[in-house]
Amino acid sequence: SALNAREIGKGQNPLGITHVLNVCDFPVLSPGLHGLAVEWVPIADDGTDDVFGPLQGEADYELALRSNPGARPVGAWWRCLAFLEDALSSQVGEGSRVLVHCAIGVNRSVTIVAAWLMHSWRWQAHRALQYVECRRPIANPVDSHRQQLVAFQQQLHIRNRRCTMM
Repeated sequence: SALNAREIGKGQNPLGITHVLNVCDFPVLSPGLHGLAVEWVPIADDGTDDVFGPLQGEADYELALRSNPGARPVGAWWRCLAFLEDALSSQVGEGSRVLVHCAIGVNRSVTIVAAWLMHSWRWQAHRALQYVECRRPIANPVDSHRQQLVAFQQQLHIRNRRCTMM
């Protein structure tokens, strides 16, 4: 949650977090504070953002805002993925630990962590969510984010595995 991130930002870091991915609507930590790598990728809490849409650059977003002042950014996942891959790559070194957080740690961060499990481990959406929910019992993405995860599963060509009995 944002509270956990603030504590880490104050130097209280018993888990040895090295990277912080903030998916709140608001910034929480400044990059470089206490040696942390910090990335802010704002995602709407209500599930209205197209999280897994095509990556949208700043110029494209500015153009979208000019034609529709209420436009939301598209493709936040791809920025999150780039940060996570960089943080967890062997080039960064062993011992990297990433905190993915949103305001409360229930919706947006859960969606991104589940997507990472799907992308990295080829897990189905329900398995990834189950895994996160077992470790964070308050995890409960909004319906729109759950639907986007199912669509992302299809985008990744991860099929539902079903056992059949003859």
